[in-house]
Amino acid sequence: MCLCGILGAEAGALTPEVTAEVQSFFRRCIEDLAGRVGGPGATARAHHVIATLEGGMILARAYGDIGAFDQATSALSSSTIEPTS
Repeated sequence: MCLCGILGAEAGALTPEVTAEVQSFFRRCIEDLAGRVGGPGATARAHHVIATLEGGMILARAYGDIGAFDQATSALSSSTIEPTS
């Protein structure tokens, strides 16, 4: 499992200091990915990519099958995250 996914899921039970750091980490990840994607809607696409990756990891863990991750993330191709014109 992704440590960040677990921390994000448990943010309500963490100390305020740890929660703030988890939020800061996710913000930096989204900002960095959005900057790399660029174009209109880059932040929304960055959220979609992160959510899909995190969800894929959860599904793979729940099923005990890495194929679930592959299926969940198969739509994430370069065309999905490239800027739209």
